[in-house]
Amino acid sequence: MNSKIRRRLLISLTIVVAVAVALAAGNASAGARSGRTVVTTDPGTTRVLVQNGVVPLPVGGAGFALGSLFPLTLSYSFPITATSPLIQHSGGLRFVNLRNGRSATVQNFAIDLGNAQLDADVVGVANGVPIASLSNVAVVNGIPTATVTLNATAESVLNGALGTSIPFSKVPLGTARVYLP
Repeated sequence: MNSKIRRRLLISLTIVVAVAVALAAGNASAGARSGRTVVTTDPGTTRVLVQNGVVPLPVGGAGFALGSLFPLTLSYSFPITATSPLIQHSGGLRFVNLRNGRSATVQNFAIDLGNAQLDADVVGVANGVPIASLSNVAVVNGIPTATVTLNATAESVLNGALGTSIPFSKVPLGTARVYLP
C-alpha cells in the first residue's frame, strides 16, 4: 500500500473515531428540535474538511448527529438562549486539525437576520465576530431556513489557527434550520 493511500486511510479512520467520541460525549442530540438551531453541513464542505484532516467537534452543549453517510454530511444543534433582537445560542464547534493537533473553537453563535449574518465568539481571538453570511433565507414548512457561508474573516482565523489553507469562504458551510422555542 503506498503512503498516500495509507495516509488517507489513517485520516479516515481517525475521523470515524473522532465522530464516535463526539457522539458519545455530546450533551444533546442534533435531532432534538424545539429551542435549537440545527446546521447540516454541505457534502462539498464535509469532503474538503475530511481531505484536510479537520474534524468539527461539538462543545458546550452542542449536539451532533450523522446527517447522511452517502454523501457524508454532519448535523450540529445549538441550544437557543434568546430570540430578541438576535437569535442567540450556547455551545459551539471546536475545529481540530488531526494532522498537526492544532484547533480553533467558535461558540455562542448569534443569528442577525437584519444583516443576514452569523456572529460568534472565536475563543482567544475576539467576541461577536461576524463569521458567516446567510443567504436563501426562507420559511420552509414554518421553519426559518438559510444557507450559511463562512466569510473571509472566518477563513483567515480558522486557517491561521489550524495551520491550513482551506477555502472556507468559497463553498457553503451548510443549511441552518431554526426551531424556535
